[in-house]
Amino acid sequence: MKIGGNKKIVFLCFDEADCETLENYLNEMAKKGWLLNKIKNYHLTFVKTDKSNFKYNVDPLGKNFDGDSYIDKMTYIKYCKEHNWEFVCGNNIFQISISEESNNKKIKSKSV
Repeated sequence: MKIGGNKKIVFLCFDEADCETLENYLNEMAKKGWLLNKIKNYHLTFVKTDKSNFKYNVDPLGKNFDGDSYIDKMTYIKYCKEHNWEFVCGNNIFQISISEESNNKKIKSKSV
């Protein structure tokens, strides 16, 4: 569902086993110029972007960060930066980041 010309909400439900499927979906949306802004358990919110040449990484880490503390989240964001990924958002199941298409390093904190 489009909201104006610059915002889009997509109602989808993914679980931990859908990590690769979600990542592929987000990369297809990136090719169409949509940047993920927020992920909830049943919908994704995108904003139109002029960024190009980027891709997504979907990490099945969830929001717990080994205790759900601010320090752990900041540590994870720093971990992303160290691997040339920019943290975008997360929900109870996934943490999502973006990087240049040429970045071959993946962030996967646990196996699915």
